[in-house]
Amino acid sequence: MQEMKEEMKERVEQNPCVLPSSRSDQMQSLPAAALITAEPSIEWSDIELADSIVLDAREHLKKALGKLSAHQPPYGSRWQPQVDAIRRDIPALRDTISCLHYGQKNITFDGRPPFPSDPMELQLREWAVENEFPHLAPVLQRMYDNPLSFPESLGAFNGRMVSRIMYCHARIVLAGIQYTDKPKCVVEIGGGYGEIARLWRTSSLAPAESYVIVDIPECLFFAEIALTN
Repeated sequence: MQEMKEEMKERVEQNPCVLPSSRSDQMQSLPAAALITAEPSIEWSDIELADSIVLDAREHLKKALGKLSAHQPPYGSRWQPQVDAIRRDIPALRDTISCLHYGQKNITFDGRPPFPSDPMELQLREWAVENEFPHLAPVLQRMYDNPLSFPESLGAFNGRMVSRIMYCHARIVLAGIQYTDKPKCVVEIGGGYGEIARLWRTSSLAPAESYVIVDIPECLFFAEIALTN
């Protein structure tokens, strides 16, 4: 078995999978009717080469896709092409970091613009959120982006790692804390790769006892990996 694993690894290194380099590559889709009835086209044969977190997420995704109803409606013009691309590309994603970066850059969850060269842009974002939730300013100042996020989007500001998009996520979390009186259970519909959940769960002010993300299976694949890691 070990010899087989080594042989597989060598073959993959010689012929690496290449992820799509442009957004247009991802927007090629099958007819919606075919996607409802067809078996999801994901190859699982390279499973031995992925890390344990990715392996578990793949298995959960496989089980979820196996339970899809034939009467399920299509995902629509925005998400169906992205779901097609995710199913196509998952076999090439073998570690938690590549999965996180794929979710941040290849899917329209939130967008990851480069870290700004002018720190005043971040200061303005921080002031805007602080002005909306002045009594929660200390909570915001302790929030930080996932340190494994796409490197070009990250940078140091006011003593922690942040990104432009972090302030959008932070505003959602702070609004939830303020307007729902520190809920014990949170249900997020459309949680993407789980960054809002991570910010909420790491908040010392209102760490919810349970946090439920409701989303399509392909998106939950990325959320499971990011939050487990």
